Amino acid sequence: MVYDSKRQRIVLFSGHLGAEVGSDTWEWDGSKWTEAAVAGPKGRNSHMMAYDSTRDRIVLFGGWDNAGVSLGDTWEWNGSVWTQVSDFGATPCAVASCAFKGDSVALFGGLTGTAAHYDQNLGSTWTWDGRNWTLRQDFGPSPRYAHAMCYDSKRGKLVLFGGVLSNGTIVADTWEHSEVP
Repeated sequence: MVYDSKRQRIVLFSGHLGAEVGSDTWEWDGSKWTEAAVAGPKGRNSHMMAYDSTRDRIVLFGGWDNAGVSLGDTWEWNGSVWTQVSDFGATPCAVASCAFKGDSVALFGGLTGTAAHYDQNLGSTWTWDGRNWTLRQDFGPSPRYAHAMCYDSKRGKLVLFGGVLSNGTIVADTWEHSEVP
């Protein structure tokens, strides 16, 4: 779920529907939910979304499909249609976090592999410029998943909080970064 500040709506895509994952798009305008009757990404959960205010697009990346396999596709929502903009760019993953900063979306961490048996706890940082994913030099936080990340526009910093480390330890640490474009 992510907030589209230009259209002043919260956009929700997919998630669990019992044993299945959905592929529906919903919008909240402050008073009611409305389902957008559009085709888009295949069903998934634990995907990442961020609103790119420069390009006026919501960017969706990865997640786990119905079989629990991590995905590496990138989609954009312009308020009326989903468009797949990349089949692969960043490492396919789920349960990571992303946030928009300046002129790109930053993506950090997550799990790769399957939901039942993930291969790796990721500690890499990627940025999406609207055309390509770029692997950035890793910084700061140890590999983790299920963390939260946002952009503090007043201070010009990405802020990352908590998560689960490779050994299963739940952490409540806070990291800040201002160098990622």
